[in-house]
Amino acid sequence: MTLLAVIGCGPADVASDSRSELTLQSKDGTNISATLTIAAGTPSPGLILVHMYGSDRTAWESFAVQAQREGYSVISIDMRGHADTATLNPNAKKYRSFSATDWKDVLLDIDAAKSMLIENGVDEDRIGVMGASIGANLAAAYAAHHQDIQALVMLSPGKDYKGVRVEPAFAQYGKRPSLLVTGEGDRYSADTCRSLHREAKGFCEFREFPGIYHGTNILDAIPNASGQILQWCNTVLRESSPAQP
Repeated sequence: MTLLAVIGCGPADVASDSRSELTLQSKDGTNISATLTIAAGTPSPGLILVHMYGSDRTAWESFAVQAQREGYSVISIDMRGHADTATLNPNAKKYRSFSATDWKDVLLDIDAAKSMLIENGVDEDRIGVMGASIGANLAAAYAAHHQDIQALVMLSPGKDYKGVRVEPAFAQYGKRPSLLVTGEGDRYSADTCRSLHREAKGFCEFREFPGIYHGTNILDAIPNASGQILQWCNTVLRESSPAQP
């Protein structure tokens, strides 16, 4: 993974020297826009954040600020074909024309994000990945193939989003800890979460919030949803992790 640029900036409640806007390079040469927020004190646990279809990394901004206050170093990316990453790669496909194979190439973007966390002092044994909607399915697919991921948080996963199927990935993820989050009125996701929870091989919690909110919209609409997610992360990334393989 190659770092192409670093620019310090950020919200007023995050120190400018702890938050950077980056351009990463994935293994296939795609330039990836990212925001890196480093916690005070190292080695810290780390979180990789993967946004929804058609969204971008700014959807995670409030959560990232709260996570940093809790002691997590956090990196959020614009997936290939989206937002600033699409601007950096003007000749590449845009997300609306992605095939299932193109979506799976996003796993290279997540891998570049993980490498950047590690380069910035994150504890390699305490890294989690968190995704929303299709980002949840992609997070599961990445974690399934990377045993160093120790926590998986999925907001509004679906059995099949754009050809990215969650059930095989979740089964391969095995006994490592997982958290499923959905809105009770979001029937497709809620049904998916219930099915995954029933089939989970290890420590798995399921949080169902009122309303039809989907993906990162849950964080914006539900008071303390972010706090509950971080509390769960603390149990598996800051304390003794239950049900490890």
